[in-house]
Amino acid sequence: MRKLKFMIVAAGLLATTCILHSCKKEEVKGLKNEPKTDISSTSKIIPQDYEGEVILGAHLQNPYTITNMMAAATAIQQQGYTTLLPNQISVTHYYVKFSPSDSNQYEELSADTNLKLYDYPLDYEIIQAGNRYHNPSLPSATPTYQYAAVKTNFVFPQGITYEILAELYIPEEDSRINDDVPEHNVYLNKLLDMAYVLTGNFSDTLDAPSTTAKVTAPKFNPGGKIEIFDTRLGRNIGLEGVEMRARRWFTTYTAQTNFNGDYRMGGRFERDCNYSLHFTQPHFSVREHYFGLTAWIDGPKKGGDWNLVISNGYNRFVGHIFRGSFRYHYKFIDGLQRPYRPSAARTIFLAKDGSKSWSGVNYGVFPILKIARFDATRGGIEFSSDEVFSTTCHELAHTSHIVKMNSGVIQFIQVSSQLQESWPVAVEWWLTKLEYKITRSVPDYGDWNYLVAVQFPNSGGYQEWSKPTNDDDYTSLYINLFDNINESTLYAGRPNDQVQGYTFSFIEANILKHVYGLSSLSAKLKTLKPAGVTDPQIDLLLSAY
Repeated sequence: MRKLKFMIVAAGLLATTCILHSCKKEEVKGLKNEPKTDISSTSKIIPQDYEGEVILGAHLQNPYTITNMMAAATAIQQQGYTTLLPNQISVTHYYVKFSPSDSNQYEELSADTNLKLYDYPLDYEIIQAGNRYHNPSLPSATPTYQYAAVKTNFVFPQGITYEILAELYIPEEDSRINDDVPEHNVYLNKLLDMAYVLTGNFSDTLDAPSTTAKVTAPKFNPGGKIEIFDTRLGRNIGLEGVEMRARRWFTTYTAQTNFNGDYRMGGRFERDCNYSLHFTQPHFSVREHYFGLTAWIDGPKKGGDWNLVISNGYNRFVGHIFRGSFRYHYKFIDGLQRPYRPSAARTIFLAKDGSKSWSGVNYGVFPILKIARFDATRGGIEFSSDEVFSTTCHELAHTSHIVKMNSGVIQFIQVSSQLQESWPVAVEWWLTKLEYKITRSVPDYGDWNYLVAVQFPNSGGYQEWSKPTNDDDYTSLYINLFDNINESTLYAGRPNDQVQGYTFSFIEANILKHVYGLSSLSAKLKTLKPAGVTDPQIDLLLSAY
């Protein structure tokens, strides 16, 4: 199996595929025209593996509008609850619909840490959970509308169309109400219950005159555990680094999963909340396709914890891309350079749910990497978890190589294809070995004697590579500068590797940006050779390539 050679794509080619569309008034087509009262069900249909289109139901009356909240405050004032009087209630937030015209505008929005965006409107019932939603009134190549609640002092980005759908008062976020004070907590719940009753949202009440009213529940910090099945390990492991959200109407709490997959929000709820998982970090995100949005999983609406095992399907594929990128960006990588881009642009992974003759693509001048789920060269089988992890590291190593070059892409394209590809082969081998042998305790993973059915370079430490039978570009060259194995003693016709002692971090910091082919590489290696390595040994090794 080969990875696709590194691609430098002209800017105009991608730009011409972007389709711009003007905004329309708020409209959610393809939904039943449900009444806006007596909505009391909180159950969601949970599809297998949480995959499929999110299905919206009735358009709910919004209890948080300034009008409805003032009406609720007036009603409970008459019952003697006066922590805040109606005339003390004012707008705290705006409920906003953004209309990004293209992928760039969507990325600008999603990179804003002050925004918690949702692909679906927040005042609709969710009938079925899933992992995608696109407003049916919009072309598939146009990003779907984005919904959020923002504070009144939010600075809206220039050039992106938006519409304020409602002015809100969110008492849960009013600093004048301290729900740790019993009197305040009683007032808050009375106010919320009255607002829910007045708008027909009985399922959200703690104490209301309805057969669907909930029994008062203790406060809870939303949390749980997210795991993912690893096909190489044959077991579940924690999915570290994903953004977890717990939302009640317009209030969203967030947390990040730790190494074991555990997470816990700082904020508290007393009523059921909508959980969701988002495959995003400040330096990268995973999408389904270029015009798609950040991959996510819409979870249940429930009280207490949400625990999830991503055991199969597309979400598992996305999760292992995320794992590889998270390691390269934030975890131990033995001194290698992080794949951060000087422009501060996030890397966008396109998780391609199809069978391809390549496993990964890096578009170089654009912050876009593609990873394939199925291998067309092996009969369309799905890549194993470690193969997806490894390919992700390979493509990110291209990015680091470009950044390391003195003049970026212009300098990089002058590097021979053999050196362009042999460097990320070595990096993916080392990072995947660190992950599976050291972190996950797989005996001998990536070593010369680890002979399993896994995509190169992780089977046998890539010591079986030889020029007559293998790809001339995807070589073991940089691996052989690092390891202490001479494969010519293991297999006939393999490179005579008597060189060892270089480290990848040293090569990246001191050699990589100065070499363009075997001649310049040879000169630099000889100038900076470790103790015990001779020039003839370097010549002998490089003669195999």
